Amino acid sequence: TRSEREKGIFSRMELLDRRTYEVYTGPASTPPSALYDPKKPPPYTLLVAMSVQPEAEEDFNRWYDEEHIEMLRKVPGWSRSRRFVLKEAGQIGSASTGGAPPKYLAVHEWTSSKEEREASPEYKAAGSTEWRTKVAKTVTGLERRSFKLLKSWERD
Repeated sequence: TRSEREKGIFSRMELLDRRTYEVYTGPASTPPSALYDPKKPPPYTLLVAMSVQPEAEEDFNRWYDEEHIEMLRKVPGWSRSRRFVLKEAGQIGSASTGGAPPKYLAVHEWTSSKEEREASPEYKAAGSTEWRTKVAKTVTGLERRSFKLLKSWERD
C-alpha cells in the first residue's frame, strides 16, 4: 500500500526498472587477479546483461565460463568478473516496455579505462573468437553499461 506521496512520485516517473539477480551457480567462479582489493572499489566497472535463445543457454554458459572470462583475465587491468541470473524484475512508468530484462548479468571490474582495455590485443581477441560469433547469433537481449568511480570512502 503506497502513501499518497509515494503514489505521486511514481506517477511522475518516466521509468522505474527494478531487478533482482542471484549469483550464477555454474562452475567454480574465476578467482580475481592480484589487482583486486576487497577494501577498494574498482575504478571501472562494466555490466553486460544478455539473454539467449533457450536452446542455446547451455552453450552460452559454457562459452562464458570456459572461454570468455578466461580470455578477459589476460586483458591488462582486469580485476575480476562475476556472473548472476535474473530472479525477478518489474517496471513501472510511462516509458515501461513491459518486456523482460536480460536473464544473465556479468559484472566485470577493471583498473584500466574502457579506452585502454579496448585498445589491447587481448581484449580484441576475447571479442572475436569463433565460439563468441556462434553465441552472438543466439542473443535475444543485450545491455552494456560502463561506470567510472568518481568518489569512495575508506573502509575498515
